[in-house]
Amino acid sequence: MIKKILYLLIFISPSTLISQANFDEAYAPIQKTLTDWDPVRGHWLGNNISNMTEEKIITDRAFPEDFTPYEMLKSLPDNTYDKLRRHIDEGRTNLSGSDLNRWNRLNNYVSNVSCSYIRGRSYGDPHLTSFDDAKTSFQTVGEFSLTRSKSNHLEVQARQKASGSSFSLNSAVAMNVFGDRLCIYADDKPDSDRSALRLNGEAINLNGRTYYLPHGGNVRLAGRNYIITWPSGETVTVGMRSSFMNISVHVFDCSDQEYQGLLGNADGESFNDFQALNGSMQRPSSFFNSTTNLNNNNSFAEKEYLAYISQSFADDWRVNEQSTLFDYGSGMNTASFTDRTFPRTHHTIHDLSPQQFNDAKTHCQNNGISQSDLTGCIYDQGFLNIPANPAPIPVDFTEDESLNRIRRPALNTNEHEYQEGKYPTGTAAVPIAAPNSSGNNPSYATERTPSKEIESSSTGKENFWGSSPSNSNINKTPNSNGSIFKRPSSKTINNTPSKTFNYSAPSKSSSPSRSTPTRSSSPSISSPSRSKGGKN
Repeated sequence: MIKKILYLLIFISPSTLISQANFDEAYAPIQKTLTDWDPVRGHWLGNNISNMTEEKIITDRAFPEDFTPYEMLKSLPDNTYDKLRRHIDEGRTNLSGSDLNRWNRLNNYVSNVSCSYIRGRSYGDPHLTSFDDAKTSFQTVGEFSLTRSKSNHLEVQARQKASGSSFSLNSAVAMNVFGDRLCIYADDKPDSDRSALRLNGEAINLNGRTYYLPHGGNVRLAGRNYIITWPSGETVTVGMRSSFMNISVHVFDCSDQEYQGLLGNADGESFNDFQALNGSMQRPSSFFNSTTNLNNNNSFAEKEYLAYISQSFADDWRVNEQSTLFDYGSGMNTASFTDRTFPRTHHTIHDLSPQQFNDAKTHCQNNGISQSDLTGCIYDQGFLNIPANPAPIPVDFTEDESLNRIRRPALNTNEHEYQEGKYPTGTAAVPIAAPNSSGNNPSYATERTPSKEIESSSTGKENFWGSSPSNSNINKTPNSNGSIFKRPSSKTINNTPSKTFNYSAPSKSSSPSRSTPTRSSSPSISSPSRSKGGKN
């Protein structure tokens, strides 16, 4: 018996030792590869894509670019990216449990670079376009989940406010940006601060500069648009108008993520969007889906469908006091912004007079609205005189950057005090230690200019619908100690309990090719080719 046990131990021990490899051990070659590429940028990137797998705070940048981890991954040379992909495939073999879950998250973040964006929108008064390009009108009043990911790293909620008795507009948006609660208000701000932005209930202001969020995302202001980028690469563009906003959400077409909300499930099929929370189909979502309906005489059936959309469908995706991401003033909560009796009357474009219809159609066509979006534009222009609003195209902020080798680290924070030298100073500065044999704490730094500014002035003629929001200097910085996500109180924003997102790992583990991403499968990476991700 003793001999049998010894033989068993001999055969089991090697495999047991192999399976005991942990995340940090498997990650070491990745950290070295990135640090070898650039001792400052690569060292930061290596540390922080690891931090992302545990929802940790992102460390301060010591380089001039305002990139998120995703944007820095996009900037890697081909050979460095390919080496990174090989390390990820090799490292997965000996991991299990929570270490494997972290590794799968890492794989998703790196794989996103090979993917393209798909877009969902809530715009005008308002209309919904799902990720799979289904379309409908959504005249409701309340706070709704536009989309949320199964992993809980992304959620976007919209607040809709009445404009008259039959139309509504987006007056605010609230987001979970990888664990940071960011809200933007066009109207009904929760306090007296004039800034449109709140980070965990605290006002922040932009002055044409990038604002870094604690968990790796950032906020940029370009003209009238706030562009929010997740550290994993997803983006939201909030087009500000005088008292309302248009919201566009971009997620990846080859992601393992699953989505649910008003904008659909991003599964590549438009027929199953705009359905109940339990997945049951209520009515076909075709009435508002194409310009073939411009001459649809079945207006009664269309209004019946819109009644379903504004009631049963809307109630499935309303937020509640536990799920809301918005800030509230004293004595207010999500019920304060809810009206289930709205709208009083459902309208379609067939209610416009021939003159109104033709004038609106001409306006939309002259302003570059595509044929597929023409119905929504005619509706907006014909009923509320809202100018044409073409869908925004994602901006690639890495395109014009040349990442020259850095000679000295220089701290780049929300203070925008770009401190150069080995030991930068300032209220938010952290000394950068001398290098060691492992390549950590590099002694290189930069003499480049501070992170790129984005022009904040509006272009084109302003009008009531398109006046620019006011800007002022940054006066708040987020607390970087520990988890900062907070759910707003139903009474006041000054006493907000902390909230942490539970992160569940994606189920798939294979790695897509950098040049041929797909929605439904993940091809081999044995011979990846260079391709910039995140583009249409």
